[in-house]
Amino acid sequence: MAHLVRANTCPAAFAGAAARVRAAVDATTDQLLGAISKAIGSDPSSFASALFNAMKSPNSTVISNQSRFPLYRNDFGWGAPAWVSPLPVFYANFVSFLPPPPSMDGYCVYMTLDAHVLRRVAQNDLWRAHARLLH
Repeated sequence: MAHLVRANTCPAAFAGAAARVRAAVDATTDQLLGAISKAIGSDPSSFASALFNAMKSPNSTVISNQSRFPLYRNDFGWGAPAWVSPLPVFYANFVSFLPPPPSMDGYCVYMTLDAHVLRRVAQNDLWRAHARLLH
């Protein structure tokens, strides 16, 4: 993780990572999704153990993209939620791309990383130019 903190962050690096994620998503097949659905249906905790084990390791970061889910369309009788969190509890080493609340544009990037990593993110010129810190 330390080498990632020291690495230069630039738009090209984000674009490359996004392109690799998009290629992986585009490569999914009906058969793969069916197998995953069957596995989760037969053992609902099966997907959670892999996520839990990844989050336990101090040397890994779980990254999730939920930006295309209509998370703010849920209305339980008092309007759209002001904030949607991907997890009910804060876990270490977790990053999730979320759609913005209705009052904002762009994306929300939910991060629970070590304090020294978050300080570096807050000091990074790219993040400072294109992001707003909310906590």
